[in-house]
Amino acid sequence: PVKNTATATMTEGEMPIDVTVDVSTGLSVIFSDDGFILFDGEYDDSTYPLVTANILTEEVYEKYLADNKANEDFREDDGFYKYTSKIGEPCCLWKIGDKVPFMVSFEKNVDGDRADEIIGCLEFDY
Repeated sequence: PVKNTATATMTEGEMPIDVTVDVSTGLSVIFSDDGFILFDGEYDDSTYPLVTANILTEEVYEKYLADNKANEDFREDDGFYKYTSKIGEPCCLWKIGDKVPFMVSFEKNVDGDRADEIIGCLEFDY
């Protein structure tokens, strides 16, 4: 089967990163210089984001880790740090290419399996 993808380059971090999103699963995407927003289905201006993803500064990345390590659901999974934010959103932090701090936050109703499925639709090249 042929994958339908959307690709753009994030330029706000230490190095340019090409991000490719598999949109054949029904996702739509809006890219920016420092990340992207994913939507479930076709995007229109009334659609609430399913996922917000952003490059972070090292300081913000470390602060998010420090602020959330005490959460009962905080876990490290092969370089990915997963937790639920104070406002109830599932979040995932990692460093792309071990250099660029990155965060993905999901709409509150996204469970762990769906979050993993969405992350599986993303590819990063640097």
